[in-house]
Amino acid sequence: MSSPGIPRWRHERFGAIVALDDPPILAHVDQELARELGIPPSPLWGAPPREALEAPVEAHLTVTRRCNLTCSHCYQESSPEASGSNLTLQEWLPRLDALARASVFHVAIGGGEALTRPDLLEIAGAARARGITPNLTTNGALVTEAFAARAATLFGQINVSIDALPPVRVFGADKATSGMRAAAILVRAGARVGVNVVVARQNFELIDPIVAWAAASGLVEVELLRLKPTGRARVRYLEERLTREQRERLFPLALELATRHGIPVKLDCSAAPFVAWHAPDAERLEQFEVAGCIGSLSLLGVDERGKTSACSFYPGGGDDVVDLKRGWEASAAYAPFRNYVDTAEEPCRSCPYLRTCRGGCRAVALFLTRRDDAPDPECPRVEDHQRARL
Repeated sequence: MSSPGIPRWRHERFGAIVALDDPPILAHVDQELARELGIPPSPLWGAPPREALEAPVEAHLTVTRRCNLTCSHCYQESSPEASGSNLTLQEWLPRLDALARASVFHVAIGGGEALTRPDLLEIAGAARARGITPNLTTNGALVTEAFAARAATLFGQINVSIDALPPVRVFGADKATSGMRAAAILVRAGARVGVNVVVARQNFELIDPIVAWAAASGLVEVELLRLKPTGRARVRYLEERLTREQRERLFPLALELATRHGIPVKLDCSAAPFVAWHAPDAERLEQFEVAGCIGSLSLLGVDERGKTSACSFYPGGGDDVVDLKRGWEASAAYAPFRNYVDTAEEPCRSCPYLRTCRGGCRAVALFLTRRDDAPDPECPRVEDHQRARL
């Protein structure tokens, strides 16, 4: 959809979502402001409010499980041999059509390692042709000058995965040597480039040099991703997950690094309990884009077979994204995410950050408790509550 001066927008019950690519902005506007922007009224504006949007804002597309690396913290079980169930380009097209019909704004393309697909740029181009901004996550090993020149015109942002700078190796692989080289090539090509850092016990004290390098190299942001107990990472999760002290330090560390190095340092949605522990004000939450778990509310996971899930780290229900309109409204797989606030038990129920945090990471809770409705056991507040009951 479009209106004069507004490239992309979508009706929602509260008003509309407006998207810009340069600068990259995704704004929620109320009905009054939507009218002022020239967006026509919608029957949705008379519907009762709800937390889930009318469709995802973003879909995470796993286009392959093949990867040139076998990192121990892989949230899947990617390897050079893992590729048998990948959809072809022609099979992805109707699924991109379904996302476009729902006015999804972004797709985050990853793997495995997405660059192991020779048709990756064709998939990204097909998304762009349908009015969807493609973004990319890569370990960088397969990035070339030729790839970067084309990628810079297609992707809204490319994030390179680096978990420690040389000579340190973590998670069984050296991603930094190739990742730093790739980031430099992509920046020279004019791409908007960020860095993803999976944060665990062994590399917590190694974040500062990565942020310093990112700021000095022309990158636009650093995103700190909490280690998740899915895929191959399940094997050593209890040994590699953050300690209680590190969980409490993560938010202040991100603030300090962002201020000192002059580059945005974001925390992923699973870190919301660690942020809430410090009782920050709304301005701090907005600064770090803390929204808690947004799975099945505004985010959708899509695997290499086209099957959907509430997020990439959580089991799916078997629905195909080609039938997104029905699945988004009716899939039972989304219930643990959408119902959490209404059914939350203590200490979440009385927490002032319940609607922001939404009980922490569903994947961590499922792994540690075997329950899909449990509070995140690694939230400091939840830990203290459990100890007090013993």
